[in-house]
Amino acid sequence: MKIKLLLCLLCFFSFTTSSLAQIKVAQKINQIAQFDCEELKVISSNFSDEINKFVGSKGYIIVYEGKNRTRVYDKNGKFQRYKYFSPPHGQLNARIQGIRRMLHMVGAQRERFRIIKGGFRNKFDIEFWIVPNGAKPPKITPTLKKMNYKGSFQRFLYMDC
Repeated sequence: MKIKLLLCLLCFFSFTTSSLAQIKVAQKINQIAQFDCEELKVISSNFSDEINKFVGSKGYIIVYEGKNRTRVYDKNGKFQRYKYFSPPHGQLNARIQGIRRMLHMVGAQRERFRIIKGGFRNKFDIEFWIVPNGAKPPKITPTLKKMNYKGSFQRFLYMDC
């Protein structure tokens, strides 16, 4: 009887520890606020590689609409500061299409990633997440309830990369 009890306890603890070892959570692997096309290509390629390392995992890209930034230079061409300005209508969709295109160009499998509109933040932001099989997807974390847009609606076909 004692042997059966010990075996049952041993089986229970081995099952529990192996189950705990398999608990998986989504991990943010990158976050960018501004990028050029070459940076996006490198980030997309690295993201695709990370997704492929883990069988059954999915990649989530959360894109938050927010103010854009531009560099301000003095008369001599020396960088002074960043200037932030409200985005035009339609820019978020264009950026999402550009990200999709870039992921396709670097060989990412479309069924392995998902792009989500995350709402509004003070500044434009993109988060890259790896979600293991069985883990919950990341939650969106907007910081603003609405966005003030610059000008009227502009139709963007895609991000210019």
